[in-house]
Amino acid sequence: GTWTPEFASGTGTWTLRTATYTKIGRFVMLHFDVTVNLIGTSPANRLIGIPFTHSGSSASGGNVHYLGSGAVSPVYISIYGNTSSEFRFNGLTAAGGTFADLNVMGNGTRIIGSFYYYS
Repeated sequence: GTWTPEFASGTGTWTLRTATYTKIGRFVMLHFDVTVNLIGTSPANRLIGIPFTHSGSSASGGNVHYLGSGAVSPVYISIYGNTSSEFRFNGLTAAGGTFADLNVMGNGTRIIGSFYYYS
């Protein structure tokens, strides 16, 4: 099916290239490709709008396959389920650095990624 990712809050806008999901039983696989037009006052590290409520289990995660014109240049970036309805981007900005949430989105950022979780 398809889904519509959104900024968690604020005034940001973007172009949705594609956002699809596959659900097998309780297991959900999301794929997305978005380009941020204007970050505005939106949080630059999280998205909402997942098509099924996240169970809250630790059996979730994902990867960013492409990050173009990001607000940061991480050496490693991943995705994790933060609440029942959103996911966040996190990673490392330097080798040997501290693993933390990353404000990856800025004006013109393109993100292609996948997120997997149980509903």
